[in-house]
Amino acid sequence: MIPDYNDTYYNDSKYRLELTFNGIIAAAAPPDLFVKQGLFEKKYKLPGEYLRMDLVDSIKIKDLSKFIEITFYHRDTICNPTNPLKVIVNKKK
Repeated sequence: MIPDYNDTYYNDSKYRLELTFNGIIAAAAPPDLFVKQGLFEKKYKLPGEYLRMDLVDSIKIKDLSKFIEITFYHRDTICNPTNPLKVIVNKKK
């Protein structure tokens, strides 16, 4: 039996982070970023090969005009908040 996972990690009026390729044979990968534009969404692949989303406590997304900065705060960064994982996505793609 395949467990039912919640693959949406962040969702607000502008952005959604969701794991879109999953399953038994799926490789561990970071979630995809969807930028909401009215009725449509633009999908961006996050750089990197592996991200332990089960250890993420919170996520912050900041729009920097040409880029989108996503900050993942892991459980080990709660005690050391100066070391969160930051991912930059180029909006021009």
